[in-house]
Amino acid sequence: LTAPPVNSDGILPTDPAIFCGFYCLIGIPLMAITLGHFAYALVSGHVKEMEEWALTRPMTAAEYEFAKQHLTTVKTTHQSDLRKTTTSSSSRHGLNLSDFVVLQLLRQGRLSMETFNVLKKDFELLDKDKTGVLSLEEATDGIQAKYRQPVQG
Repeated sequence: LTAPPVNSDGILPTDPAIFCGFYCLIGIPLMAITLGHFAYALVSGHVKEMEEWALTRPMTAAEYEFAKQHLTTVKTTHQSDLRKTTTSSSSRHGLNLSDFVVLQLLRQGRLSMETFNVLKKDFELLDKDKTGVLSLEEATDGIQAKYRQPVQG
């Protein structure tokens, strides 16, 4: 690659200047788009293979125990104004669908534990009656309150 020829004053002649201008305006972005599509094709194939690998490999005992310990739901029941925590049937006998989905998202790398913990904390804040189930009022009122900005005047 060489630079276009210049005249004796060091100025680029009109025809090569027009070509260089069009190349910079059109050629370089087209090359970048082409390289982007090529990279996308390579990366998307790899991502698909990794997702398939994560879904088809057998679950380990450690993953199952992790899910039972950290993902299963806990229900709280009220008896005589005393709160008694009992584990739900899913944590005693196995994983329920929502726990399994979260575990698979973690295994695929689509969900981090940090994000999961933030979502879990948000759920616990929204669950005012601590039943482990959000009512429509808890969900809508809680989210509106969380994202409501104070009016400045």
